[in-house]
Amino acid sequence: MSQILPDELEFADEQEAPRENPNAPAAFHGALKKRPALETSHASLTRTMWVRRTIEEALVGNTVEVFTKPNGEIALRLDTPLPRDILGYDLAPRDEYSQFELWGMSGKMQCPTWDLTAGPPSVGGSCPASTAGQSICEVQTRKTMLKSAATSAPAGADQQPVKKGQIILTEKMPRKDGAPVPVPFYEGDEDPPNQWRTPICQYCYASAGNYRGMHVAVGGIVRYHWTRYLILRDPDLWVRTVVASMKQLDYPLEGKGKDAIMPVRIHSAGDFYSPKYAEAWIKVANEMFKWDPRIVMWAPTRSWATPNWAETDKAGQTHWKRLLDPDNLLSARPGSPRLNFVVRASSYHVGDEAAGRLHPTNCVGTSSVFRDDNASYKTGGREKDPRFDIDCPVYNVERDAKTCQWAIDPVTKKMGCRACWRYLDKRVNFTTH
Repeated sequence: MSQILPDELEFADEQEAPRENPNAPAAFHGALKKRPALETSHASLTRTMWVRRTIEEALVGNTVEVFTKPNGEIALRLDTPLPRDILGYDLAPRDEYSQFELWGMSGKMQCPTWDLTAGPPSVGGSCPASTAGQSICEVQTRKTMLKSAATSAPAGADQQPVKKGQIILTEKMPRKDGAPVPVPFYEGDEDPPNQWRTPICQYCYASAGNYRGMHVAVGGIVRYHWTRYLILRDPDLWVRTVVASMKQLDYPLEGKGKDAIMPVRIHSAGDFYSPKYAEAWIKVANEMFKWDPRIVMWAPTRSWATPNWAETDKAGQTHWKRLLDPDNLLSARPGSPRLNFVVRASSYHVGDEAAGRLHPTNCVGTSSVFRDDNASYKTGGREKDPRFDIDCPVYNVERDAKTCQWAIDPVTKKMGCRACWRYLDKRVNFTTH
């Protein structure tokens, strides 16, 4: 049981708090004490900010507890239900808001999904790497955090190490060949300017639409608070609770025999906000692998682009490389039937080449390309765009059937695609939309 206090909605006392530029418009963490003016923000984030701030103010003083529903599902419950009229505009309000599932069901992927709040910590999100990627960060500040495209060193060049507390996102973007390269800054530095080069986080779907609805928004905030509270105080209890909840889920069984998997999505919204939180997921993956190795969790991440993750240990390994090593991840060991924790590094800008592997035993990353900038699309498939290997087929099916289960697998050519979970050597592109 954890009580929600104003400081609990912020990162101020967390040892692994995502670091941001203190001079940015979005300075300091959490929506509750955010500056009221988002003068540099686009409209979508402004509304998201208002929704979260309104909900957080209503949650202060409340208490969150874990309970088991009659059907065995594990969920979260508020001690004092929130009234139905907090947002006012909710078109389908419930009588009250008091119970929230730990897991949702993704309509697009047709599988269980674990979600937190999206966006940078400054707007109450769990995605520290999106700080320089969203319009709450002024262009000049973003240019300081990233590297000028005109001065970026080529792949494989020696880079200065990232110092603790230094305001640079990363100098180790993983490429296909494993060479570390700086994340370039693409706003006006190219000649001629490239109209396609914008941070992918500017197009975040999880900061708009249904994610701003009352139940989804409150659930995300409560789930995020509960997660951070336990990860700091009792991470093993968080692991045991999540494992117990996963054992109660209904999974789609896809494939036959040794090829059968039961897919799970981690972070349709949100990201690995700290190494300690990611370490807890490694423990969850190991427990689930022992329970049923057919359950495969896929988690895209841009966390590699934060100072927290760029730091190295005494052995010179970054956090992801250490966490995904077979010494830590059971399913990565030789003889395993499959990898059950698939972590794909997401590229930073629209139009970037798909990112490489975070660990040699894990998988290559993803890209996001505008359809009109996609060579494969523009030539009707006659040419292959070199930035990725698979163009997500979900975007090629009819509007009312855009699900993985109705898409054509690009390898087997059969209906039903789980490329993101299955094909570790294939870079996947998601059309920017």
